[in-house]
Amino acid sequence: MSRKNIGVFVAGDEGQLKIDFINGVSKRASQLDCNVIVFDSLIHKPEFNSGVVLSDEFIRGETSIYMGHDLSDLDAVVMMGDTLINKDVKNQIIEKLTAEGVPIVDVDDYDERCHCLIYDDTMGMENMIRHVVETHGCRKIDFISGYKGNRQSEERVLAYRKVLEENGIPVEESRIGYGQFGYPAEHVVNGFIQDHGLADAIICANDTMAIVTTKTLRAKGFKVPEDCIVTGFDGIPEGQAFVPSLTTVKRPIETSGRRAIDIAYELSLGKTLPKVIKLHAEMAFKQSCGCESEDIQSFDKMHGILIQMLDNRDGFNYHLSQLTREVALCKNIDDVLGYFAGRVYAFHIDDMEVFLSDDIIEKRNYRGQEKEKNKSRIYSEYLVHYSLHNKEFKKHAEKVRSDEYITKLTDCDEKIFVSIIPLYFRERILGFLELRGLFYFENVLSFYTWIAYISSSLGNLILREEMRNLVESLDNMYVRDQLTGLYNRFGLHRETAEMFEKTKNENGKVFVEMVDLDRLKYINDNYGHEAGDNAINQVAAALKTSSSDSAVISRIGGDEFLVVDYYTDDNTPEVFEKKIREYIDTYNNEHDLEYEVDCSFGYCIGSSAESLEDLMKTADEKMYAIKSAKKKARGLKVDER
Repeated sequence: MSRKNIGVFVAGDEGQLKIDFINGVSKRASQLDCNVIVFDSLIHKPEFNSGVVLSDEFIRGETSIYMGHDLSDLDAVVMMGDTLINKDVKNQIIEKLTAEGVPIVDVDDYDERCHCLIYDDTMGMENMIRHVVETHGCRKIDFISGYKGNRQSEERVLAYRKVLEENGIPVEESRIGYGQFGYPAEHVVNGFIQDHGLADAIICANDTMAIVTTKTLRAKGFKVPEDCIVTGFDGIPEGQAFVPSLTTVKRPIETSGRRAIDIAYELSLGKTLPKVIKLHAEMAFKQSCGCESEDIQSFDKMHGILIQMLDNRDGFNYHLSQLTREVALCKNIDDVLGYFAGRVYAFHIDDMEVFLSDDIIEKRNYRGQEKEKNKSRIYSEYLVHYSLHNKEFKKHAEKVRSDEYITKLTDCDEKIFVSIIPLYFRERILGFLELRGLFYFENVLSFYTWIAYISSSLGNLILREEMRNLVESLDNMYVRDQLTGLYNRFGLHRETAEMFEKTKNENGKVFVEMVDLDRLKYINDNYGHEAGDNAINQVAAALKTSSSDSAVISRIGGDEFLVVDYYTDDNTPEVFEKKIREYIDTYNNEHDLEYEVDCSFGYCIGSSAESLEDLMKTADEKMYAIKSAKKKARGLKVDER
């Protein structure tokens, strides 16, 4: 039986939640010998009822990691549906996976199209409130939930009401508040105390609000748990390192990761399973309810965690500040990635692969017809592959087809655990990172900041390049001839100013060569303007090929060209004219057209003491004399140009 490929779709920056879940996924997948590909978006969806609306560019950038890949090689997908940006994104993902026939396990979110693995938070909250009532004898109990109207918040409020009613305790609406799962809990606590004094216990719907509540009570001179019991929900490490350590309900996050992989694996084998499976929460009775006493080990544990957090923060800030200085000097994408390669070790990363759309590298823009043609494509057709390994940087010669990335990733004998993370800047989807192992999850918030900095650095570099190209394009419109790309009269005078200044300082000379395309009117009248344009372009090509790098080449009229260059023993008008004649003769012989491309020359050698206009006039008179002689030889009128 071939190894199963299981995709895991996660989002958000809730560090510990994601760490615990991914740990569970990794352990069980290893036991089942499965490949795991984690599609990890950085964004935390807007808080419930916050009114924040994410831009289309932002959503497209974050969801590129889900929508930009061919998912047909996945045998099953585990999705933390409640973390995804919004319902529209979740629906798009489910529709795409369903179309590919990929079974989905949705964790902590109900969806009838998926098999759902649900945390039984309600039962956990009921057990916590029963503990406070029945074990500690509390009767005056305040409750701080999350967001009003949020499913999880309201389920926990219902648990509060149910247990109080079971124990004959009247439910007072003034004892129910909403702390938005964070710092607004401080205002809720102050309101409780102002309205009805200090309660026997304050039950919080998550640990963050329980920590805020404890700090608020402490600031008012109250002790926890002596004056008031405080409990939380979730079991985050900060709650256990806090003093007093939090009595809390621990959601079975790691267990859910293991169980989700079990379900996904069995579904990939075609087994029939229940559509909804519930996981029960665990109780952790600690110091904040009085079930454990404070001791020196608690303070030592908290101190150790804080020191580690400070060390990690200081190290991260140091490397980020160094990168800021280094990247500011970069002029191309390879330089940027090279500097990042030199500092991946700061996150204990040995290997990081970077895949960038080749239209970014080759400076193609999705504009006009190209944009219309590729409007449904997330990445360009091909990806340029870079490896950042052990402080070394490598750009691979072979490109990767974007629609074959997952296939190539899973087509190996080695079992893999890979995370891919989006890189984007404004409306541009740059590509993605590929990381192997679990290491970055341990410092997920800092790492996400680092990833955002990579995207910003690459994006700003690309933006600066596009601005330079735009300025150059606008400049060319002003100083260039549109047909040939040679300088026009404006460009001629601007570009030769420096040349004349240099000859003045060095007491040098320049030569001015006037070149005139013969019989342009005859070609246009007899063979059409397309043929005339071709003849003009062939003379322009001859001038470009025959001139030195220092020459200023311009088209100053319909059939008139001018070349200005430094005069030296090796760079003379005679040598220049010979090269042009050879080029034109070769062209005529190889193409055997009904008309011949030919031109006449006239030159003048001068110093900076003479003006460009005077030199041009002399060269033009010589050229016209030669042209007139050629016409007389053909029996044409002198003024027939």
